Amino acid sequence: MLLVLSEAAHDYLLTLTSGASNSGPLTPAGLTAQLNSDEDLIRLWLDGETIFEGIGKSQAIAVVSESAGKGGGTPIPFVAVSASSDGGIKASFTPDSGGVKIECEIEIVRLDTDVFNRVQGIFDTGLLRPKTVAIIGLGSGGSLVALELAKSGVGNFVLVDFDRLHAHNISRHACGLSDVGRYKTRAVRDKILQHNPQAQVICHEVDVTEANELLCQVVVDSDLVVAATDSEVSRYMINEECLQAGVPAVYGGAYERAFAGEVVRVIPDQGGCYACVRQGMARVVRSVSADQVFDYTEDTEDNDTFQAEPGLGMDVGFIAMIQAKVALMTLLRNENSQVGDIEAQMVVWTNTPRPEDGKLFSEPMARYFINVPKSPDCVACGELAES
Repeated sequence: MLLVLSEAAHDYLLTLTSGASNSGPLTPAGLTAQLNSDEDLIRLWLDGETIFEGIGKSQAIAVVSESAGKGGGTPIPFVAVSASSDGGIKASFTPDSGGVKIECEIEIVRLDTDVFNRVQGIFDTGLLRPKTVAIIGLGSGGSLVALELAKSGVGNFVLVDFDRLHAHNISRHACGLSDVGRYKTRAVRDKILQHNPQAQVICHEVDVTEANELLCQVVVDSDLVVAATDSEVSRYMINEECLQAGVPAVYGGAYERAFAGEVVRVIPDQGGCYACVRQGMARVVRSVSADQVFDYTEDTEDNDTFQAEPGLGMDVGFIAMIQAKVALMTLLRNENSQVGDIEAQMVVWTNTPRPEDGKLFSEPMARYFINVPKSPDCVACGELAES
C-alpha cells in the first residue's frame, strides 16, 4: 500500500504523533484521507489544499494513532500512524476486521523541491515564479500552452476566453469529458493547479473584442501575452495594446486542417509588429490553396473567425508546443538559462506536406524561421501610427 501525502499533512501528522498519548485517536481535524483500493493507494491532505483534487474513484477513511488502532470502535478501514525512529512518521493500513495490518510505503509531495525538480539545471524556476502570463484564447492551442508554461514554473496566469468546453472540443483540447459544459478558463485553471498548485490564476469569461478596457488592464498587468484567439480582430487589438504597453506577445495559429501553422513573436521596438508580419507575409500565406477555410490576408467579415474543421490534435499540438517554447524563451531572455532564444520573429511549421502550395510546405515535419522588418506604413507601429 502506498501512502502519498502533502508536505503540510505530513508535518501536521508529525506534530500530532509526537505528542500523542499511548491511547486514544488522533482525531486530526481538517485532514482528508482517501483510499483507492483498485490501485492500493491512500492519499492525505489538509482542507483547503488543491493538490489531490479530482483523484478519481475513492472512499474516505479514518486516520488514527497506532495505539488507537489496536482497540475497538475504530471505523474500518483505517490508517494508523505513529512517529518513526528517523524523525518522520510511519503508517499501516487495516482493510477489514480480520486484523490484518498492511505496512505503508510513504511518499511526501514537497512542492518547493519536487514538482519542478526535473526542470532545475535547465533554468532556475524561481525566475518564473513572479512572472505573469496572460493567455487569451483557451482552445486547443491556448490550453496546451497554458499547461506547458505551468509545468515550467510560471507563477501567475490570467486566462481570458468567453467560451465553454463542448464534447467536440476534447479530441484536441487539454481538458476532457469531465469538463464538458464548463468555461474553458475554469477548466484550464484546474489543470494548471494540478501541475503547479502554488500558481495564482485569474479567469475572465469575456470576449476581448467587446471589453477593450479589460484587455488593456490585462496587458498592462502582464509580463507576456499569449494570443491564441480565433479571430484576426482580437489579434490586432492585442497587438495594439501590447505595443502601447511595451509588453511582448506570442501569437499562434493553425492553417487549414492543421496541415501547417505559425508562431509569431512581437517584442515592441524590436522589428515589426503583428500587423507588419501579416502585411509582409501576405504573399507567402496566399500560396496556401484557395479552399483554405481562413486566409489571414483577407480582412473580410466571413473570414474574421477560424471555422471549426477536422484536424489531428497532435498536429495542433506541434504548433502549440512551439508557441509555448517561444513564450518560455521570451520570459527567460537575458537570464541565465539553457533554453536559448531565436532571432526570427516568425516560425512556420509544416505537419503534412502540400507541395502544390509552394516550397514552404513541400516537406513534412519542417520548420522555417522568418524575419519581418518594421513596415514604415504600418498603421500600428509605423510612421502612420506615430504621426
